[in-house]
Amino acid sequence: MKNQAVLVKGVDFDFQDASPLTIYEIAQSFGGDAYYDSPAQRVTYMLENICVVPMNKLSKVHEELNEIGRSIEELYGCRYLGNELYLSTSEEEAKRLAELGTDFYFRHV
Repeated sequence: MKNQAVLVKGVDFDFQDASPLTIYEIAQSFGGDAYYDSPAQRVTYMLENICVVPMNKLSKVHEELNEIGRSIEELYGCRYLGNELYLSTSEEEAKRLAELGTDFYFRHV
């Protein structure tokens, strides 16, 4: 199968045990297009430059973002739960993602 790619447009970082001020400060630390939802304890960062990523490398992207999340956890004293990517892809490529055997959660943006 030839290597298909998706566009990575942004990421949500989910936290637990973070105050509204902490969530705000985390979002501010990202700068650029960073947003926050204090009740959900979520920080969203939309990339300034959209990245093209081969589908078989998405797990690596998640791993790298997990490193960032764990660093934030340590720095701000809240629990990092995980991340979700904002992706652009075709319906056919979404089916191929499912065939990789990795759990991906899609939200229409």
